[in-house]
Parts: sequence; C-alpha cells; structure tokens
Amino acid sequence: MAAFRRVAGYFALYVPTGPGYKQISTGTTDARLARRIEGMITQLKNQKDFEILRALVSKPKKLHIDTLWMAYQNNQLEELRARLKAAVLADFLPGWMLDTQRNAPAASADQIRQVKRLLGTMGPTLPPLVYSHELTPGAIRDRINALAVSSGTARHYLYALSSFCAYLVAHAAIPSNPCRDADAVPRPKKSGKRTVWKPVEVDQAIVARAIGADRIAFALCAATGADLSSTFAVQVKHLRLLPVGSTPDRTKSLEHRIDIPGTKTEGRDRKGVRIEPWAVPILRQAMEGKGAEDYLVTGCTADTISRHWKAAAEAEGNAGYWLRDTRHSYGVRAILAGYPLWEVSKWLGHANEAITAAIYCQFDYEVARLVVAGTITPAAEQPAKTTKKTTARATTTFLRRDTDTPDAGDERRRA
Repeated sequence: MAAFRRVAGYFALYVPTGPGYKQISTGTTDARLARRIEGMITQLKNQKDFEILRALVSKPKKLHIDTLWMAYQNNQLEELRARLKAAVLADFLPGWMLDTQRNAPAASADQIRQVKRLLGTMGPTLPPLVYSHELTPGAIRDRINALAVSSGTARHYLYALSSFCAYLVAHAAIPSNPCRDADAVPRPKKSGKRTVWKPVEVDQAIVARAIGADRIAFALCAATGADLSSTFAVQVKHLRLLPVGSTPDRTKSLEHRIDIPGTKTEGRDRKGVRIEPWAVPILRQAMEGKGAEDYLVTGCTADTISRHWKAAAEAEGNAGYWLRDTRHSYGVRAILAGYPLWEVSKWLGHANEAITAAIYCQFDYEVARLVVAGTITPAAEQPAKTTKKTTARATTTFLRRDTDTPDAGDERRRA
C-alpha cells in the first residue's frame, strides 16, 4: 500500500476495511506527511482496528482523516473509539420530546427547554454535548452546578435530564442512567424552611394584578397550596365547586374542593383539597367554554409565571415574597382557621403529619392570629414572619388598637 499522487495534486491512500480496500485522499500535498499517515493506516491495519478504518470510508462519513491523525498524534485513539461507538444525542431528542408531550403534556414545555439547555443546544451558556458517551455523572453534576438557578429549579433540571437519559437507556444508546448515581450527581439541596407567610389580602392583591394564564396559576397556587408545576396538570374535571350562590359550610363538609394531580406519579395526587373561597370566581371564569379534559393553565411556562409573580409582588410592596411562598401561606392560614393538622398535611401532599408539624408548628400562632385579625402590625420588612427571632421584634413594633389594656394573649404569656 503506497502513497500515490492524484491528478489534483493530493496524495491518496488505499484503506483496508476488512474484506477489501477503498481509496481516500490524505488531504495533503506533502509527500513526507502522506507517508506518515500511511504508516498510521498500516499500524491500525496490523492491530485489526477495522472499526476506525471503516469509519474513514463510510457514507455518510463518520470520521475524517485529519481528525484521526490528530487523535493518533495525541494518543487519544481510545477516546476516538468511544465516540465512534456513541450515539448522537440529537438523533434521540425528537422521539423523547414526543414521548414527553404525550405522557406529561402539562410539564413538557419546561422539561424540553431544560434538557436542551443542559445539552448546550440553547444559548451560549454551556458547551454542547454531542455524543452519548459525554453524558457522564461528572459532566451532569458540573452542568447543573453551572446553572444560575435556585436549588429547587436545579432539581427540576436534573429530573428532566433523567427522563431523557431513561429514554436513551430504553433505546440502548447508553447502558445506564447516569443521573441516578447519587454519589456523583448529588441532588441539589432544598432551600431552608420557609418562614414567610402572608394574610389572604396580600395574595388577593397580587393575583388581582395578573391577567390570563398568570392569574389562573396565581390563584391555584395561593388558594389551594398547589406547586406551580402541578397547576399545569389541573384540568376542568379536577375542580369540584359548589353551585353558584351556595355558601361554604365547614360543619356540613360543604366546601369548594380540587383534586390536584401529581406531576411525577399518581401516588402524589392530592384528593379533596380545600379551595379558599376568594379564588372561586377566578376559577369559574377560567372554566367557561372548556370541556372536562381541558387544562386551566395553557400557553405559558413556569419561568414566565414566576417572573410575572415577582413583578406583581414587588409592585404590591412585597418584594421577596415568592410564588412558592404562597403554598406556605395557604398552610398557615388553614391551621389558623382551625383545620386539623392531619387534614392540612393531606392537602399539602406531605408524606405524614410529622413533616407538616416540623414546618408549620414553628410559628407563634398567638402572634399570627393577631396579625390576621389586624390587632398588631409587625415590622414592615417582615410583615408576617413569626418565627421566634421575629416575634420579639414584632411585639415591640406593633400598633395596638387598645393601647391601654393588655390583650388576653399578654395575660397568658405572663402566666
């Protein structure tokens, strides 16, 4: 097998592909370089590395001679072999997207966007991942850590990518799901316990600033304790509203209810969750002209809704009160209204009452009730935060309606 000169002036080689030979161009007019490339081809033939040699002559071409030459010079043939065996991730994206849109239509838009961003196909933030062998636990961990998002959002990115990796496993593109390696890909830690809550008037004022899908999503989160991701899965059939003109009666179990679908498994479904009455007119309006299978929140993404909530909250003078905090407000208000802990725990989707107690029993409910009643007004910067640390500040900055007479709560505290 000798180098020879082509009519165009470039040297060409015959490449052994196993049962036969095929001619390729070396891409160089330098006879010395062509002989060195010929020596590389001969060595690969002697090593019976026909996988690489066939890649040089395949159609469409999987490997160019200059790429092989650089890998040969830099002792990177093993990496090159791994890449040739790997699947192209872009080839599997369309199929996974169709599966996601069919199995989880409410959350599919966000999941697809998150996976594309992690793969580097959206924007210049992350370098692109092209081949399946690049989906290592370490690479996934580093990419998630590089995202400028909260820990909760980072978890959603991880869940979305894990769904894509599971699809790759099912189609034999990768041997196992790298996202499930909890040691190499630690789950982003959840934020600390939420301690900020607001009276219902604050949520109402923020919701009143919204229109369209934003308003419906705001109302569902604030009046039912639903997660934002769950609101996209709520259909008309999940609402169980009392007839128009009916007055809710807790003693007779006559209250507006909603079944909130679980976003990951049916085991996370919440049945018979109480809807705060103020949001019912908004939900009735959202149901108009829709069938039982129609979704209430459509035509937007979770990121968009979160940004709009932030802007509305700041406009109402409640900067730092996030949409996620409305779930906390809902739970506190339910307990203040006298609903038992076991029932509130079920509405919030907690695994047991101990979880609810650990989060919601840290409040000074005596002060909280006075806040709701309007008897006291805590410090402006933390208008409804009643942890032990802020309770002391609230009791020194409140405005008491009857300034001369201590209330019953003061008497009990002295006792």
